[in-house]
Amino acid sequence: MQTTSVKLHSLRYADARTYLAAALFVAGNLALPQLCHAVHMGGPTWLPIYFFTLVGAYKYGWRVGLLTALASPLLNSVLFGMPLPAMLPAIVLKSLLLAGAAGFAAARFRRASLPLLAAVVLAYQVVGSLGEWALTGSLLAAAQDFRWAGRPQKPDLVAPDQVQKRKMSTPEGYAAMLHAICHIEFNAINLALDAAYRFRTLPPAFTADWLRVAKEEAYHFSLMRGRLNAHGFDYGDFEAHNHLWDMAYKTAFDPLLRMALVPRVLEARGLDVTPAIRAKVAQRGDAATCDVLDIIYRDEIGHVQTGNDWYGYLCAERGLEPVALFRALISRYDLFIFRGHVNIEARERAGFSRFELAMLENFEQSRKAQPQERNWRQALGR
Repeated sequence: MQTTSVKLHSLRYADARTYLAAALFVAGNLALPQLCHAVHMGGPTWLPIYFFTLVGAYKYGWRVGLLTALASPLLNSVLFGMPLPAMLPAIVLKSLLLAGAAGFAAARFRRASLPLLAAVVLAYQVVGSLGEWALTGSLLAAAQDFRWAGRPQKPDLVAPDQVQKRKMSTPEGYAAMLHAICHIEFNAINLALDAAYRFRTLPPAFTADWLRVAKEEAYHFSLMRGRLNAHGFDYGDFEAHNHLWDMAYKTAFDPLLRMALVPRVLEARGLDVTPAIRAKVAQRGDAATCDVLDIIYRDEIGHVQTGNDWYGYLCAERGLEPVALFRALISRYDLFIFRGHVNIEARERAGFSRFELAMLENFEQSRKAQPQERNWRQALGR
């Protein structure tokens, strides 16, 4: 097995270098997340807050690692608002576990290799799962983590910009449009089931709500697949992207973030675009598909309302102001609500207030008016 030759240290608390090294690694854990956030969805994708904790503990010993692990999440929360205060206990615990595992591996083996580093990461994940077992009382629940949702072999998943664009005026192009809607509904089933299971420690009403949503999404999928079949195609005949499920996993560590960015951003966008899609379908004389879109549109208002209700509940539970927090989150994750047509009437029916929508529109206009300043400030976390 090939190993990397590096000099490992084990600094003591009486050594001033311990605190200097920890300060430098904490600074890295402060700067790296902000740089990652300058890339669209970079922060939740790479989880950079743990990187320098691992490096510091392995290179300079568990004492440097523990200091870095404790200070980094706390300072990130105070200075930049993330992690949210309610998330801090879990993230600090994971950071400490990672530092302890890395420091132990370095002291025990006195060398660095990719298998050893992978074992360190696996060890802190296992111990974290044991902690969840103690909390939930279920070993099976603690051991499971659905990063990949169950799906058939088809469709082939590609990057969003690699999905082939087809003219809706052609039979194949029209079927591709129906397939895209079908794929959205398929992903929506997994999104709802994932929310019900992943955040199972919330009140039982939360699980019941998202199981109901999953049932309705499955009905939408079957209806839309039937329309696709009526045009001589089936689900899986066209390529698709995995953007919706990617967002689900990127918000997996906090139900408040999930409710803010999935129902209130991604699913609410469906309320904006569905009427225009229905109008194009009606122009083709496809009344049966119009009927299906009417059902989807009606139910999706309820689904976004469910997300809004639980977003409000979680904000109240944590003592957070919902509108101000949502504005901060869409800025942090570089998302926009007012991009293209916005269906104000449907969004109000789904639980958005006219005041919030007006405030968001003004806020986004100010962001668009100063893109260079926004990106510069975002990169520095200001």
